[in-house]
Amino acid sequence: MAFFKQTFDNLSATRNRTHQGDAVLLLIAGTLILIGLVVLFSASSAVSFIKFGNSYAIFRHQMEGFILGLFAFAFFSKINYQIWQKSAVMLLFISIFMLLLVFIPGLRADWGTSRSWISVFGFSVQPSEFVKLSFLLYLSAWLVKRKDKLSGMSEGFGPFMFILGIIVFLMLLQPDFGTLSIIAATSMIIYYIGGGKLKHILAVGLIALVGIFGMVQVKEYQKNRFKCLIDP
Repeated sequence: MAFFKQTFDNLSATRNRTHQGDAVLLLIAGTLILIGLVVLFSASSAVSFIKFGNSYAIFRHQMEGFILGLFAFAFFSKINYQIWQKSAVMLLFISIFMLLLVFIPGLRADWGTSRSWISVFGFSVQPSEFVKLSFLLYLSAWLVKRKDKLSGMSEGFGPFMFILGIIVFLMLLQPDFGTLSIIAATSMIIYYIGGGKLKHILAVGLIALVGIFGMVQVKEYQKNRFKCLIDP
């Protein structure tokens, strides 16, 4: 872990000197997106042909989202990061409010056993995707302000776990375990890189593993997903 921490510090120093974007991070993100598109096309072509009579229908829809994402990336990358830093708390509260909307029957769009979508004017939106971005923005801004206090419990790990706990609780009620796992794991890594204690992260990770095991045993559909992951 110390290696990753040192690598992160070196990349940050290089970026600060050159006033440029993080080329390594961009390369990693681009590679993951490319792999994801290839895997999606391979996995969805047969289903796409059966449902839509076109092997490329699902893939084309994903490509449209990818192209829109590129335009959004180009636009938002031009915004001064300090604006995001100042808006982080407001964006997080808005996202948490959106998480609460999924429990309102008139707005909720149920998909199977999950209640993680809301429907507004005919459009379906997943609030947890906004939380994924807003919480990481908030966490990054918060770490900058408290970088010298992260090793403590009352001003470091405690407040961090309080906010994360609210998000975890609301997403468990939906439930949306996939996005929740991404948010929890990413935030823990960022917290550690920002200066948090590894023993705190490991303790929470151990508790989370016990909780995941318990949920898999209780929820039959979760148990089936876990079995598919182990033995496709």
